[in-house]
Parts: sequence; structure tokens; C-alpha cells
Amino acid sequence: MVSVSDGDDSDAEMSVDLDATEVPEGSDVDMEVADEEDLNNGGVTRSQIDNRIAALHSENNEAMQQINTKGEPGHIQQIVLQNFMCHENFTVNLGPRINFIIGPNGSGKSAILAATILGFGSRSSHTNRGSGLSSFIKTGQSRAKITIKLCNYIDDETKSEGYRPDMYGKTIIIERVIYATNVSNYKIRDQNGKVISEKKEEVDNITKHFDILVDNPVCVLTQEISKNFLNSKNPKDKFKFFTKATQLEDVKRDYETALSHKDNSVRVLEDKCSTIKMYQVTLKNYDKKVKVIKMLQTSVEKMKTLAQESFWAICYSNKRDLDKEQAIFNALEAKYEQANKNCEESAQKMAHLQSKKDELIQDVDNLTSRVEAFKLELDAAAAESENAERALASKQREINRLTTEIRRNKQNIRTVKTRIEGIELQNRERENIDFEAEIEQIRAQIETVEEEQNALKEKIAKLQAEREELSKKRSHYAEDERRAVARFNSANSEIERLNRSQKNRYERYKPNTSRVMTEIEAAVQARHFKRRPFGPIGEYIQLQDPSAAFAAETLLNKNTLCAFIVDNFDDSKILKKIFLQCYGPNAYSHPDIIVRKYAPLHDVQHYQAQSEFPNFLQLFNIKEPEVANCLIDHFSIEKMLYIPNFRQAQRLLINPETAPRNCIKAFTEQGDTMMPATDRNDYKCYPNKNPSKTPTYLIRDFTQAIAEYKNTAAFQKQASTAARQEINAADQQLGVITKEIGQTDASFREIRMKLIEMKKKRDDLMEKAQIQPVEVVALKEDVERFTLELEQFEIEEKKCMEERNQLKEVYTQKTNVKNEKETQYNEMVHSRVPTNAKIENLDHQLIQLNKQIERINALKEEVLSKKRESEEVIQQKLEQYNISREAALKSTNGEVIETERTLSDVKAEIERFKEIIAENEEMANPEKQREVVAEYKNLMAVVKRLAGEFQIMNNYIELLKETMKKRKAAYHHMRYYMTRVINFFFSHVLKQKEFSGSITPYFYDMVGEDGKQKKAQTLEVVIYPRNKEQFVGENGSSQATEAASSIYSTTKSLSGGERSYSTVAFIIALWQICPSPFRLLDEVDVFMDMVTRKISIDTLIWFATERSSKQFIFLSPLHMQKLDNPECVTINFMPEPERD
Repeated sequence: MVSVSDGDDSDAEMSVDLDATEVPEGSDVDMEVADEEDLNNGGVTRSQIDNRIAALHSENNEAMQQINTKGEPGHIQQIVLQNFMCHENFTVNLGPRINFIIGPNGSGKSAILAATILGFGSRSSHTNRGSGLSSFIKTGQSRAKITIKLCNYIDDETKSEGYRPDMYGKTIIIERVIYATNVSNYKIRDQNGKVISEKKEEVDNITKHFDILVDNPVCVLTQEISKNFLNSKNPKDKFKFFTKATQLEDVKRDYETALSHKDNSVRVLEDKCSTIKMYQVTLKNYDKKVKVIKMLQTSVEKMKTLAQESFWAICYSNKRDLDKEQAIFNALEAKYEQANKNCEESAQKMAHLQSKKDELIQDVDNLTSRVEAFKLELDAAAAESENAERALASKQREINRLTTEIRRNKQNIRTVKTRIEGIELQNRERENIDFEAEIEQIRAQIETVEEEQNALKEKIAKLQAEREELSKKRSHYAEDERRAVARFNSANSEIERLNRSQKNRYERYKPNTSRVMTEIEAAVQARHFKRRPFGPIGEYIQLQDPSAAFAAETLLNKNTLCAFIVDNFDDSKILKKIFLQCYGPNAYSHPDIIVRKYAPLHDVQHYQAQSEFPNFLQLFNIKEPEVANCLIDHFSIEKMLYIPNFRQAQRLLINPETAPRNCIKAFTEQGDTMMPATDRNDYKCYPNKNPSKTPTYLIRDFTQAIAEYKNTAAFQKQASTAARQEINAADQQLGVITKEIGQTDASFREIRMKLIEMKKKRDDLMEKAQIQPVEVVALKEDVERFTLELEQFEIEEKKCMEERNQLKEVYTQKTNVKNEKETQYNEMVHSRVPTNAKIENLDHQLIQLNKQIERINALKEEVLSKKRESEEVIQQKLEQYNISREAALKSTNGEVIETERTLSDVKAEIERFKEIIAENEEMANPEKQREVVAEYKNLMAVVKRLAGEFQIMNNYIELLKETMKKRKAAYHHMRYYMTRVINFFFSHVLKQKEFSGSITPYFYDMVGEDGKQKKAQTLEVVIYPRNKEQFVGENGSSQATEAASSIYSTTKSLSGGERSYSTVAFIIALWQICPSPFRLLDEVDVFMDMVTRKISIDTLIWFATERSSKQFIFLSPLHMQKLDNPECVTINFMPEPERD
């Protein structure tokens, strides 16, 4: 035998305590809430941020001393649209700086914006137009094409800023072709038109290199975004626009993604912890073997000691039984005394409660008489208040009418004065010009150009007709290929499902149905359900005619066949918990639950359809009445017939005289649905358009069904191959025709633009020639008349307002009196409710106390009987204890052995020693003992190593948590910096018009600087149209400051022009933090009056020329007046829209 040393003992007792090692949990961090500590963790203080912003502004001013007319790399040079929205062939050339695209509504301006968003790879949803890519294709066409020519670099100095300049050159051309099948492809060309790439990833790399952010509302501002966010008065809408524009929304989303990755690492660590525990289980097995070796060495002596211990185990067992029975007797004694005490207390409490109840009944009777008397006083006060309210409302309507008249007269005066000024201006411009000669000359030129245009138009029409025919053929082949591939995949999926269903019948239904059935059976065994659920319903349908399987599935649908039936809502809740365990939180993947009280089978003999053909109740052959009743209630299956042949069903149901009685619907073998003709309704038929007529759930012959799906899959694969060959041939022909159309179309567009300019010039001359002088004297008389009417209305309004104030005081007094009486009345009425509740509560308590006294008396009788039985048992246990103690003392020669084990435990250990000695004879071999001890030590070393790796990884995750904390602080630092930058430039732009103001985003609920509570995710914009300090200086008091703040606290108090100018300032401030090389705005000036529009346009041009070198593209339906810095401005006019 090999002895186990002390060192071996210490190793055997050694283990790795994983329970003491805390696995980090996934963090749930509130990223929005920030404090000063978060900003300090960013390494920069707020004062340093403010200094940096001031330095940035100073550098910007120095850099813009000279106007930049070349722009920056990344600006758009040209956009070409083919069959896109309303454009058939359209090209717009853009300057590197400021661009205006002018055109009336319907001319296709917004199509340019949508094409820019889609051309750079964005999704169609970001355009706020159309339901998919195919909706952007011009009506009648099969595809559309967007071409964007992008400036890669301007000269040698900016060549290093370009994207792969040696490959692309100065210009990058991005083409995106959109097909009617909602798919698209890309081609990225160099400056010579050579295709460099056809991958969308290359487009993403280009936009990332130039910081082109078409999804950013500041970079590309659509009409929808302008209406929903900029023009919205809702602070939450403005906050959403702010976070999108500053990309704070994207930063927060990236942070949450990183947080998810950290949580995944924690789960990996948990898996490693499980692995260590698995090794520990193996280690425990070896630990047992080591203990066996030690036990073998001391087994003989141990067994002798155990034999003596067995006598004392019997003795102590008898003593414990004696003590236990004595304790039971003592408990019964105490229980009897407590029952007597409880009975006396309950009787006293009943007397007290009855007295209290009588007092409360008297109080309720007294209060009821007072309530009825006070109700009369309340009705009189309410009538007086209503009369005062009607008088006040009548006077207010009169004031509103006068206010409307005053506003209408003021508007008439302004309109007439504007008309007078326009007429006088036209009269001054009119001079002696020979319009007819110039018009005749232009007409001759137009005729010549139109002849050239018609010739090119005929050529293009012919080529387009050829291309359209080829495109239709290709689309037809593509649709054939798509359908064939879809049917091929569907057939393979059905084959896999049917193969699984052959092994497990529940696999034909929803996924995890087998697991659900196992959980339900366990819950039934545990008696969690009141009544056993039934499901899936399809399992209980045994079709008498297998050919009716597809018709049955058409009638019942997928959800019903997979549904479960329960008897009550409590069982429904238990079943929902099982679904949650098996399917997760996604409720759409759960089977339906039908709650219906179980009952015997309905007697439908007199209501079922009467015909030679079977109804579905007969056809289903359902043995369970719970399932049959459910289908009868939900689908009326007893009134629906199965008629296999379509023609036979049609002949039977089309005539009211031959239609079966009680029949409401019929189904054919192919799943066609028919409704019979009646005296009130005509015959109706709905053919089943599903190409596959194979049943899914009620299948019986799996072999035949699998063979049919295999044949379908082989046929569809051949069809898809043939369609692909036809598509390739059509693509080659389309390429040749498209190239020729492009060349001809370029010539046509040049001639068309020339013709548009000539016609515009002709129309302008004709318009000037037709202008006639207008007399303005009558208009001036109208102004005087409107002025007199205005003064009269203002006098009447002032008088009515004084009368309204008097009526308002009367109404307030009457209302206060009524409210006071109503409050008193409600208090009196409600004061009865607690008293009645107390009375009901006392009745309930009295009943409970009476029942309690009855239970106590029954308990006393039961306790007395048990006490007598316990006394007899104690006497028997005492005799057994004395006998066993004498035997134990004799076996140990008078020595007492202390033990807490029972006789069975001791005997079990003796038997275990015997079994161990018999089973582990090989352990007696010293070589075997040394081998086991060596393996035990090696396994201990492995566990130590894994535990060390676990600790290292745990420390790494702790470090990752600290990194995430710093990342959060950096987000708050970035958020604070952007807010300060936007506020700085917002105030700077407002100062150009002697305005002042601020922008304050609230990322979480907090108290603002004005002491008011601010809601989370809102943006507060404060505007002062005049300088605040100047306003206070003129009034000379602190009240003036409060007045200024109250008058202009939000943009709601501003005029239309002031609000529009503040919106422009807001956009310019956001531009400062947007790195995109171009900005595109759609009709931001369309709802402005002429003065406000001029101020806004001038401000935008001032910023674009003197404070920025980016490219700006403005879309507007209104013509531009004379603009500053014309060398930076490019104006494009849209063609007139086509009208029906």
C-alpha cells in the first residue's frame, strides 16, 4: 500500500472557488445624463472649449479674407437624370460655389435632390418620396439612371485631398441604374469614363473620404424635413433635427453597439467559467479516488469502530424520537391554551364592532338629509353661472368679428398700396421700343432651331422604342427568373420540412412546437393547468378523404392549424409563459391561443348544410368535442361543404333553387372558394391563385409529397437557367442602343436649351409690348376709404372690450360661487362613502369573527384528542430508549460514544466500506495508487491554470468597463463642444441684424437657467429681435429685462420674418460643424414674403461667400433678384413642366 503524504492531503483539499469570483454583468448605462465629472474625464475643461471656439472663429475670419471661387474637392459638377421621376433626359451643370436652381412647381426640382440622395448610395426612405426604388422610375419606363460627376481635386495643390487621384483623375463619375424590380447597380468611372468599380462599397468609400453625408438633414435639407423639424414648433422635433444634424444620434448608436460587444465578452467569460466548473467536477471524481486510497488503508479499524457506533446510533435515535414526541406534547399543550385565549378575545372584539356599527348607521342617516337640502342651493348657483357665461361668449364673438374686420382692412390697404407702386414702376419703364421687329427676328430663328430639334426627336423616339421593346423583354425574362428561383427555394424548404415531419409529427407546424408540447406535458403533470390545453389544432383533424387536405387548409389557414385551445384565462397565462420560454419575447412568432370554455359537442343536426356532399365537420372526423366546438364557433364548418369538382360545385351553387340548405360556403379540391346564390345575394367564386396545390400541415403521404416537390424544384431550376441566358443576350443589345441614344440625346439637349432661351426672350418682349398704363387715382381713393373704415372698427372694438371685461368679472364671481358650492356638495356626498365602506367592513369582520370562534372550538376538541394519544406514545418511547442504552454500554465496555448519525447511515457506511474494498481491489496495488495520485495532481494544475486565465480575462473586462466610462465622458465632451460651437455661430449670425439669442438642447429632464423644469430630448430656441442690453438701457430698470425675456422667450412670439431669419441662422450655425463639401436646400424660401426672402437669401449668400468655401445648391420656385458676388453664383432654370 502507498500512503498519502500530508502534502497530498493539502492538494486533495485544495479547490478553486469560482462562486467567489464575480462575473461582470452587462451594463445598463444612462448615456444621456452627464455631470461635470464626465466632462473632466474628457481631459478638457469648459473654459478651454470656449477658448478653442473663439480661436476657431478667429482663424475662420482670417482664412476668408479673400473669396474662394474654386470651391473644395468633393463638390458636385454635374447631375444627369434619365427616366427619373418626371425627367426623361435632364442635365444640370453646377458651379463650385453657390448655385440656384429655379423652376416652377412640378418642373422636377425636388427630383434633383432625390437623385443626389440615391446617387450617393442612400436608401429610398431617406428621400421621403415613394415606397421603393421602382417608384422613382418615370411612368412607362422599365429603369432609371442617375449620373453624378464629382470633383476629385481642383489643382496640384489639392491633389493630395482627392480620393485615389492617380486612378480617377480630377473627376469621379458615379452612376446608379434603378430597375422596376426594386434593384439597382452601380458603376464608378474615372474622368475618361472608364469603369473602375461596380461595388457599392466603393461609393461608400468615396462618400466617407469626402465626408459626404446625404442622410444628414443639414447637408441635404428636403421639404419634408424642413416642414417637420425646422418649421415645427414642437421642441422634440427640433431636438431630433439637432441630433441628426450634429451626428450625435450616430455617436450614441455606436456607443450602444460597443456596449453590446462588451456584454458578449461577458457571456464568453461565463462560458469559460462553466468550463472550469466542468473540470472541477472531474477533479472531484479524482478526489473521491484519493479518498478511497486513504480509506483502504484504515478500513479494518474503521469498520470495528462503526460496529460499536451502530449500537449508540440506535440509542440516540430512540432518544431523538422520545424528545420529538415530548416536543409534540408540549406544542399541543401550548396550542390548547392559545385557543382558549383566542376564543375570549374574538368574543370581546365582536361586541365592540357591533357597537361601532350602530353609531356609523346613525351618522349616515343624518348626513343624507343635509346633502339633499344643499343640492337645491347648488342648482341655483349653476344656473346663474351659465347665464353669465353666455353673455360673455356673445360679447367675445362680437370682438372677434371686429378684430377680423380690422385685420382685413389693414391687409386691403397694404395690397392696394403695393399695387399702386407696381403700376407706377411699369409706367416709368415703358419706353418707345420697336418690339415687333425684334419679335419677328426671334420667331424666324426659332423656326430654324425647331426643325433641327424635330429631326433629332424623331431619331431619339425610334431608338427609344427599340430600347423599350428590349427592356420589356428583359424585364419579362428577369421576372421569369425571379419566380423560378423563388419557387425552387420554396420547394427545397418544403422538402426539408417534410423530412423533419416524418421523424417528428410536430415539426410540420411552427418551429419549437415539439419543445412546447414537452413543456405543456410537464405543466399538466405538475397540475399547473386547471384543464389540459388542446393543440396544435391540426393534430386533432383526421380527414376521411385525404384529397380534401388542401381545401381544409384553405378554409382554416395556417394560424388556426397551429393554434392552441384553453378552457380559461388562467390557463392562457400559463401557456403564454411557456411560449415566452420557447419562442422568446417576439409575440408574432407565438402560436395563437383560443380561450373557450370546454363543453359537450354542439348539436348542429338542424343547422348543418344538407347535401349529398360532406360538410367539413363530417370530413374532419374530430374526436375531441373541445376542438370541434371551437371550429364550429369560429368557422361554422358544419355549414361549409367540400365539393371536389369545380364545374359540379358551380352548377350546384349558381342557382338558388339547387343550392343546398344552410350552406354558406363551399371549397373545391384545388382550394377554390364559392358562395351559393340566395334570394338576397348572388353567386360568388374566388379561384385559388396559389400555384402550389400541395397541403402543408394535413399531409398523410409524405413520400408522394416529397417526390412532387423534387419534380417542381428540377423544373424551376431549368426555367431559371433558360431565363438567365435570354437576359444576357438582351443586355448586350441594350448596351449598344443606349450608347447611341446618349450621343443623340446630348445634341438634342443642347438645341432644346437654346430654343428655351429664345422663346423666353420672345415672351418677355411680347409681355412688355402688351402692358397698358393704368389709372391709380381710383386705387388711392380705395386706400382712403379703407383707412376711415379701419378707424371706425377700432373705436367699436375698444368699446366692446371694456364691456367684455365687466362681463368677465361678473362671470368669474358667479363661477367662484358655483365652484365653492359644488366643492362643498361633493365633499358632503363623498363623506358618506367612507362611512358606508366602514359599515360594510364591520359586517365582514363580524362574519369572519363568528366563523373564527367556530373554528377555534373545533380545534380545541381536536387538540385534546391528540394530547391523550401523545402521552401513550411517550411512555413506549421511554422504555425503548432505556433498553437500547443498556445494550450500547455493554458493547463499548461502559464507554459512551457521541454520534449524530442514524443506524441506517452507519450501516450504509459499513456496507460502503465493504463495497469499496470489493470494487477497488486494484487500488490495493501501489503502482495504481501512485498513478491515480499523479493524475489528480496534474488535473489540479490544469484547474489552477484555467482559473488564472479566468482572472486575467475578468481583469480585462473590468478595464473595458473603465474604457466605456471614458468613452461616455468623451461623448458628453463632444456634445458640450458642439452645443457651444452652434450657439457661438448662431449668436454671431443674429448680430448681423442686431438680434441676439441662444440654442439650448436638453438631453435629459433637468431645471433650466430660468428655474423652470425642462423635458428630456427637447430643444429650446430663444430669440431677441433687438439687442437685449439696448432694450434694458432704454427702459432703465430690471423690469425691462424681465419684459424683454417674457416677450421674446421663444420663437412663437416672433413675426414671420423674424422667425424665418432665426431659422436661417440656425441652419448656418449647424453648417459650421458639418464637414460635407456641399449643402443642398429645397425650397426653404417658398413660404416667405419678398422682404423676408431677400434678407434670408442675402444672409445665406453672405455666409456662403465670406464665411465658407463649400458648395451650396438652393432649389426655389421663385426668381432671383440681383445678387452680390456674381462670380461665385451659378443660376440654372428648370424647363417648364409638361401639362396635360
